[in-house]
Amino acid sequence: MFLLQIHKFLSGNVIKQLTDMLKPLLTCLLMLLFTNTANAVPSNHELRKIMVGDIERSYIVHFPMNIKLGTGLPLVIVLHGGGGDAESIIKASRFSDKADKNQFIAVYPEGTYDQKERETWNALHCCGTAKETNANDLEFINLIIDDLENSAAIDQSRIYIAGYSNGGMLAHRLGAQLSERIAAIGVIAGGMFDDQPAPFSPLSVLIIHGLSDRVINAKGGESRTPLVKDSMDKPFLSAQAAYNFWRQQNGCKVELEPHLQGNITTLRNRDCKEDVMVVMQTVKHGGHNWFGSNKQVYTQFDDGSTYLGHSATDTLWDFFSAQRKR
Repeated sequence: MFLLQIHKFLSGNVIKQLTDMLKPLLTCLLMLLFTNTANAVPSNHELRKIMVGDIERSYIVHFPMNIKLGTGLPLVIVLHGGGGDAESIIKASRFSDKADKNQFIAVYPEGTYDQKERETWNALHCCGTAKETNANDLEFINLIIDDLENSAAIDQSRIYIAGYSNGGMLAHRLGAQLSERIAAIGVIAGGMFDDQPAPFSPLSVLIIHGLSDRVINAKGGESRTPLVKDSMDKPFLSAQAAYNFWRQQNGCKVELEPHLQGNITTLRNRDCKEDVMVVMQTVKHGGHNWFGSNKQVYTQFDDGSTYLGHSATDTLWDFFSAQRKR
């Protein structure tokens, strides 16, 4: 009986000691699993974090394969849509594949999370938690550019911003507020508001909009989608009005005849200040999509118009690659 009690005592101590020894290891494993889940980063991409005031923000960066040393690389910042995130726009746009083929750096910032883990951008009059908390997205994008200029060889004359949907709304505003720093913006299915600030210097602009977009109607007005409608406090201008705004601000003197090819109608200008370009493409039957994206990436707004013989990514890069900041 005495020996049995000693055995139980020793067994209890051994189990307790083993438990105490394993606790830190289990804690580390759980933390590692949580971190990998919360910050899911595709292979060949790097997660970076920066402080914007007292708020930690993050972005994902992809450096092209086989970088040619000794040359500054163009920088393309890609802003996801409202309710999306960096990973979703990486998959939808495939801009990282484009970066590998054309030797530029692709960057995907993360918006502001809400309680349902949906991310949004503060375009002043929309959207979601970013608007409600007045997130300083202008400073965030500025600091991303600073961070990359300090850590990589960036061609400062070839910095571009592309935005989809809510990200496109922000791209319009960044185009004005960062016009002295960036060479061009591209807006995919994004909206502009009537208090859009004027740019400090000429800026090349590409707008792509589907004529059957039910989330941000090409004719302007309120959105039909609750996620957008419930958080906007001004109606959108039409895509044509946004195009006209940039034409006027850039002092474009000549508008060329519309060019029709398949579902795409292209309007473009020449004789603009500092040789910048203002271009708009409207997509017949096109909905609220990043055209040419991987199927069902944006299932919430999928209306079957993703494949209309048009690649927004190819069009954006062809446009960006011809633009330099003077």
